[in-house]
Amino acid sequence: MAEDGKHQTLGAPQPEPLPELMFVLVVLKKQETEQDRFFILEWKELQNLLIRHYEAHLSKQNFVRPRKADSYHTVLPISDVEPFEDKWPKILDRVPSTLTA
Repeated sequence: MAEDGKHQTLGAPQPEPLPELMFVLVVLKKQETEQDRFFILEWKELQNLLIRHYEAHLSKQNFVRPRKADSYHTVLPISDVEPFEDKWPKILDRVPSTLTA
């Protein structure tokens, strides 16, 4: 938050809190005929998407949150995470072969 208490500023990206941290984002099915969707991302991939999306949204607002100045809430559109859909090998590649046999 800037000194004026209204404008947000983005600092440096935070370091990965755990080695090889992975995220699985889930979109639950809306109807019986649909299937749940899974998006597998590494820490840096998710962090980069969030920063890019958040910064783009803030720049349209002159870096002022319209309703709650101290909020860092953001939502990623599914189109941003679609390249990561069903990328299960990212996780499986990290599992020792003795556990998968």
